[in-house]
Amino acid sequence: MSCATRVSASVRSRSPRFARFPLDALRAALGQAQRVVVLEKALAVGIGGIVTANVRMALAGIALHGYTVIAGLGGRPITKASLRRLFDEAVHDRLEPLTFLDMDWDVVNRELARMGASRTSGPHAENILLDVVRSRQARCEESTKMTAPAIRFYQTGSLAVGNRLLDPDQRSVQAAEQRTNSITCGHRACQGCGEALGARYALDAAMRATSGQMIAANATGCLEVFSTPYPETSWRIPWIHSLFGNAPAVSTGIAAALRAKGRTDVRVVGQGGDGGTVDIGFACLSGMFERNDDVLYICYDNEAYMNTGVQRSGATPPAARTATTQAVGRSRGTCSVRARARR
Repeated sequence: MSCATRVSASVRSRSPRFARFPLDALRAALGQAQRVVVLEKALAVGIGGIVTANVRMALAGIALHGYTVIAGLGGRPITKASLRRLFDEAVHDRLEPLTFLDMDWDVVNRELARMGASRTSGPHAENILLDVVRSRQARCEESTKMTAPAIRFYQTGSLAVGNRLLDPDQRSVQAAEQRTNSITCGHRACQGCGEALGARYALDAAMRATSGQMIAANATGCLEVFSTPYPETSWRIPWIHSLFGNAPAVSTGIAAALRAKGRTDVRVVGQGGDGGTVDIGFACLSGMFERNDDVLYICYDNEAYMNTGVQRSGATPPAARTATTQAVGRSRGTCSVRARARR
């Protein structure tokens, strides 16, 4: 996921417990594997796949072939047929260590050739998009001459998402009819936002586990801001917005109300970012754990207060730079900061 978002969850625990990346479990499960393919939907420059870095750490010292596959960038569909081709190439060791699923390399090479010829900066993204549009138009024109219709991937909030109207083998993975699609399109998250993807995957899984009987309480933060600009919403589940620090308390209240009404079939999920979880909301969260309330709490930990300008939170790792991290070293901050310090 982009933005290095991690999802940690604690379920009906008597004491706060934040799930770490399962290094030991992963090493035990994959220790005898010959090949490992990590399918990612985000790419960190200089690192590669974000999940891959943790997998590589877990499998350090084990001789195996590891592949990182970036898929779904820009809303590209991930189809079952593409995955079958991918795994077949991995089994025969024909993958590069870093592979882009269904990447149109002709478009990329044309842009690289343009860059080499001009030797100036320019709108490379726009050029690539124009090439993609022209290539798509050419394919559509060619397909009209054939009996088989062109495959179009509709990115809308209807049942057409992921080509549900096509044959199962041609549909994208997100077109599974069992998928709730808890947070749908139309929100205002940044492109490739890891929190939007994490929330959708986590709550879709929770909806499956509860047979669709679930209520979510959301703390103020990025997830709330980009998904519910008044009077609009991207949520397709019962969803309640609370203050920055009281999502656990609101979740507790919902669970208590359901218990009083005898609704044992409905479950409650509380969610928030790391600021609203380990800083501002920690007292409410601690009380929720101490009472052993029947609530699933999910922390979308992107390691800073991202919604308000990347300020440090209690979950920010050591040595990470944020807008409020104390300057260290011989040169403390900008020139203006040093000038004020001398005064």
